[in-house]
Amino acid sequence: MGSTGTPEAPARPDESSSQRRTERRWPPLAGVLALIAFVTLGARGIGAVSVTGPPVGFQGILLVHPQPGWTERARSEEDGSHQLLLTKGAARLSIFAIEDTPWTPPELALDYARSLSTELSEFATDPPTAVTLASGGSALRFGFVGVTTDGIAVQGEVTASVTDRAVALVFEVQAQPGDLGWALDDTERMIDETEVL
Repeated sequence: MGSTGTPEAPARPDESSSQRRTERRWPPLAGVLALIAFVTLGARGIGAVSVTGPPVGFQGILLVHPQPGWTERARSEEDGSHQLLLTKGAARLSIFAIEDTPWTPPELALDYARSLSTELSEFATDPPTAVTLASGGSALRFGFVGVTTDGIAVQGEVTASVTDRAVALVFEVQAQPGDLGWALDDTERMIDETEVL
């Protein structure tokens, strides 16, 4: 089709290819621009322009802004203890908040690691590292590996923090080894940008 929408006349043998040029320029140009954007920004850069889901969290405690594809699957709130589960594919992000805690971040991280060691066989952790959340709060983060009771090897990462109002916050990311990389790309952004209320 030409730009006028009328059928093109059959090509003549004596007509050069430059004379038969049509006005179809936008679709190829759009494809080139998309390719340039992908190469320049990478897959994560393309995903970064996606709109995140609506905030989730615990009233008066925290708000998390899920990255695209993450869905709330379960929630429990009772007697100052709050739990939230977000999933994307086989990866999961468990968020825990416990009010009126006496723990410091190192004590909280150690206690949570002990809890994980009772749930996973062949459990091992990396040394913890200090991180700072967007709220300004300090936290400890450590990686771990283990095997579930179903015999599935998993890897994960825990971020533990205590707010100024003595609320213990734990974020646990868990995925199978092949999924942990992209899961951490999403979850570390969600965790680091969590709004502590």
